[in-house]
Amino acid sequence: MFTSGNTSPCHHSLHLFVKTDESQQAGIVQKLSDQALSHVIIEEDVIKNFFVNLAFENFEIATYHALLTLADLCGDRTAQQALKLSLNEEKSMATFVEEKIDPTIRTYIAKRKNEEQPLH
Repeated sequence: MFTSGNTSPCHHSLHLFVKTDESQQAGIVQKLSDQALSHVIIEEDVIKNFFVNLAFENFEIATYHALLTLADLCGDRTAQQALKLSLNEEKSMATFVEEKIDPTIRTYIAKRKNEEQPLH
């Protein structure tokens, strides 16, 4: 994706940004999620998982926006094309997760209510 041997500050920043692996990204998102959820009392993992999933997708979207800016500053058109494809994939996934929040939580809560009702 990136021209090897280019040592400009722009390319160096772009390279370092790309080298952040998924476990580091997940750690960042987990820390952000923990901070956000520390203000919300939710015992249900299903609900928490949606918060984390949507936060992670939006973190990745923000990351690709930053990478696109760096690639533009570097004049790296090849990187921009690949990054735009990845950005669109992340936006699609974020939309998918967002669309599933309401029906999944409603189904989950309905099942929990049914489990809690006494048998006759």
